[in-house]
Amino acid sequence: QFSLIQETHSTAESEKDGVKNGVMKLFFNHGRSDSTGVCILLKPSATFDILNTFRDDNGRILLVTLKVNETTISLANIYGPNNDDHNFFIDLHNLLLKHGEEPYIIGGYFNRLFWMLN
Repeated sequence: QFSLIQETHSTAESEKDGVKNGVMKLFFNHGRSDSTGVCILLKPSATFDILNTFRDDNGRILLVTLKVNETTISLANIYGPNNDDHNFFIDLHNLLLKHGEEPYIIGGYFNRLFWMLN
């Protein structure tokens, strides 16, 4: 079991507090403390091996590829831009192919994506 959280406004310090607390297993891409940031929370009893982690430079994409038992899975947490940035989603597609492995679980807040599709 896992949760995908967007717009965390987190910092490295808040990540340390969360890890110290030990309530969940945490993966962060911080972004800035006043905007952006994404986090993947995993149940504390979850057992897995981390195969790959990718974080973009803007705190909008976090991709974690895990091996759970004999199954490989990529979890992607996305916080899309709030402007009409078509390239963000093209770049996202390419980085998923480059850094992840099927099957993918992709979630998040995509902001303007659906406006662009019309």
